[in-house]
Amino acid sequence: MEWFYESEDMLLKTRRDSVPKNQEGELARAQANLLLKQNRFEESLPYLEKSIKRKGITSIEKAREYYLMGQLYQATGNNKTAYKYFGKTISLSPPYEMEINARIRQTEAATNEKNKKKIIRSLKRMSKSSKNQKYIAQLHYAIGNLYLSDKDTTEAIKAYE
Repeated sequence: MEWFYESEDMLLKTRRDSVPKNQEGELARAQANLLLKQNRFEESLPYLEKSIKRKGITSIEKAREYYLMGQLYQATGNNKTAYKYFGKTISLSPPYEMEINARIRQTEAATNEKNKKKIIRSLKRMSKSSKNQKYIAQLHYAIGNLYLSDKDTTEAIKAYE
């Protein structure tokens, strides 16, 4: 309903009251959610970071929140940290669709040559696997983008084709 003022007011009042230690993560999650809905990405990062550390979170939820952190850092221009969070997503063995999307987003956040070459090899291996056939266009697009960022237009065109 986009009642942001009311939401902020309730969160502020909740914070003024004593919040049990075991509920602080949920409060941080609610604050992060509110800030995200308002497109206040940089402000939401510390709350989301605290939310990830809450107790009782499943590995799939944690992977999703790491993925979200990667997206937010990428949107705010911090590709190095985004790369790290996409890697954390992958390390949690999330559902396959999330994993492959994290790998592709990680290619967009790759900043140094060593990472780019490693990622290109990994993406090429993935594109040969039969279980990735529905993602083949995305994989080749990511490979092409990596070559393009290295100013290798010939290889980029091959990948795009």
